[in-house]
Amino acid sequence: MLRYAVICCVVCLLGTAASSLGNLRVNLSPSIPIGLYVATPIRGEQLRQGALVMLCLPRHVAALGRARRYLPRGSCPSDAAPVGKGVFAVGGDTVTVRAGILARNGVPCPGAQPLTVDAAGRALDHVPDGTYLAPKDSVWIVSTSSPRSWDSRYYGPVPASGVTAVLRPLWVAAPSLAWR
Repeated sequence: MLRYAVICCVVCLLGTAASSLGNLRVNLSPSIPIGLYVATPIRGEQLRQGALVMLCLPRHVAALGRARRYLPRGSCPSDAAPVGKGVFAVGGDTVTVRAGILARNGVPCPGAQPLTVDAAGRALDHVPDGTYLAPKDSVWIVSTSSPRSWDSRYYGPVPASGVTAVLRPLWVAAPSLAWR
């Protein structure tokens, strides 16, 4: 626990010292590895499987996230904070949800089984079992480091237009899951 506190303090200090550069982001959420990232504006070719991104969720998704306190207030049009997630699938990929398994183009994603309740014990709806073709100009986002993350397992694909930046790690406290 002390090690985690020291790591968090170091990341916060680095982030504070570097905040004048504007494109550095400190992440303390478990949705992506805790660490310091460079945020670069999104270009279409960067939006691919495995990319870590910052995005604004659609209003209806963000409203539920705010109501349940999954998301803090922030700068997105929905008044929620942007989230950091990994891109699991992009437009044209096939996503299969079946019996607690999430797969992209037939390859299962380890550790991506949706939960039935959140940390507060409230029921969590998830994407119904089935096979889905990810719409053009959309992404499925799934946490790279936390099986408890609230992501596309629960609300499906989101518009790629919500992605504001690609995140490149400068320093991370722990590696991400190996589903990429």
